[in-house]
Amino acid sequence: MKKLLLSLFVLLAALGLNVTAQPTTLKSPDGQLKLSFELSNGVPYYSLNRADQPVVLPSKMGFTLEWRDDLAHAFVLKDKQYSTFDETWEPVWGEEAHIRNHYNELLVTLEQPAGSVESMDGSTQTKATVMQIRFRLYNDGLGFRYEFPMEIENGKFNALVYFWIKEELTEFAMTGDHTAWWIPGDYD
Repeated sequence: MKKLLLSLFVLLAALGLNVTAQPTTLKSPDGQLKLSFELSNGVPYYSLNRADQPVVLPSKMGFTLEWRDDLAHAFVLKDKQYSTFDETWEPVWGEEAHIRNHYNELLVTLEQPAGSVESMDGSTQTKATVMQIRFRLYNDGLGFRYEFPMEIENGKFNALVYFWIKEELTEFAMTGDHTAWWIPGDYD
């Protein structure tokens, strides 16, 4: 039976059918916020829940580049790394004497395999293109950034050496017409 299921999975993958993987998740230090990250047909998406209620619906991530195929499709998940950070520091000035910097982090490494994207000169790259997304989940919010490592592993280099961003495709699919609060940064 196990061999039959394994054979069916390999057959579906070989036929190019989308076999949906479980989303990668991360929780805030207090457990109230939950980030989900997944690839759907090679396209990266993230979503955010608070107390099991959606705050950000599944939202696309990526970039359109000048003179090259974009960084928005044909990805496979190569690696995911979790970490936690907790420190308290003293600002030079401000209303707070001590500030706590406490978050859980997820670093996902995405790869467009060699030959899956077209380069600036119209040829197919012989090296993989790697993009990383670093998510930091605090008790009161989410932050993320895109990273483009030069060296990807053991002396292998990223096909993406330099590039021009034509458009950022990152979405923020909010669940409604929300009110936002912020601390003013300009007091005059």
